[in-house]
Amino acid sequence: MVGAEGNGSWQELFTPKVDLGNSGSKGRILKDTGAEKILEAFTLFLQQQQSTERREMLAIKALHAVVEKLDQFDGRDISKYLRSYKKEMELNRVLEREMIQTFELAVISEIREHVKGLIEHFNEDWEVFSRVMKEEYFLEDSDRVTKRSFLEWVQRPNKNLLATELSSV
Repeated sequence: MVGAEGNGSWQELFTPKVDLGNSGSKGRILKDTGAEKILEAFTLFLQQQQSTERREMLAIKALHAVVEKLDQFDGRDISKYLRSYKKEMELNRVLEREMIQTFELAVISEIREHVKGLIEHFNEDWEVFSRVMKEEYFLEDSDRVTKRSFLEWVQRPNKNLLATELSSV
């Protein structure tokens, strides 16, 4: 307890000390390092809290843009969804870890628990998480190259296509 130790009460800690000294009625406020440290810590805490809230708002804004454009992820077209999701998150300067943590909110409820499990295991690196998601939802991905699309591409006369164009065949 502050008062019991002889250092003064909480009120005394936050009340500025005035030195009237030889200057007459003009006093100067003495610095009280204990109160200053508490105020500095509180100010730093508030700044960090505002920064966190600002980052969260940017992530929510990006998430809203993705869901508005593509709807919630339902297990289909994972490559397209991840490209759009990453683009929106990067435009809003969302950190990779927050991108991954927020992804579960972009998923329909039927597969949310499964995606949460993937997020728990692969929540550090976007590229790793993205690769795992593509592997997990590969069968429903329109960007995947199938045997049929590859053979059709091979038989085409002008093969100056990119490999990513195979999925549209």
